[in-house]
Amino acid sequence: MTDDDSQAPLPGPAGEPDYPDLAERIADLRPRSRPLAAAEHPFRHVQARRFTQLVFNIPAYQRLLLDDFARDRGELILRDLRTPRDFAALPERVIVNCTGIGARTLLGDDSLTPIRGQTARLVPQPAVDYAVIYRGRNVLALPRRDGLLVAAMGEHDFGNADLRPDHEHSAAAVRRLAALFDGNV
Repeated sequence: MTDDDSQAPLPGPAGEPDYPDLAERIADLRPRSRPLAAAEHPFRHVQARRFTQLVFNIPAYQRLLLDDFARDRGELILRDLRTPRDFAALPERVIVNCTGIGARTLLGDDSLTPIRGQTARLVPQPAVDYAVIYRGRNVLALPRRDGLLVAAMGEHDFGNADLRPDHEHSAAAVRRLAALFDGNV
């Protein structure tokens, strides 16, 4: 999705590094996008592109994996790990470390960069069978069976480990998304 000239793009995350442009090197790894004519999409912007992307419905996939794991007599054990040394005390030979943002503190690894972002879930909308990546407006919408997921990043989210929810940030992302369909929002 590209923007028209009526709205200036939002600033990118402060402090985020410039990433290499690998588009040409990985072009054969995903289906090519194609431009859509104005009559082919519901958005008020002049330009839109269609592309295919594999997206997991995380809650359903998680449930499937946990059910399979339990059926095969797997066992989930919760432990409080505070230092890397705590891993050595575990009797298991295989450890899956899924600490996410906690890995930075747990492992003392300052090379891990937190990225705050904000996610909101709207009521399920079965008629929405497409995702939207609204470039330059820092908002993404993914339809799932359990709700329409709206994710957004703000200007100061790169390097920000603050976990507190920000309702206004989510509301602003939903308003930006709504503006794609109705110029009055």
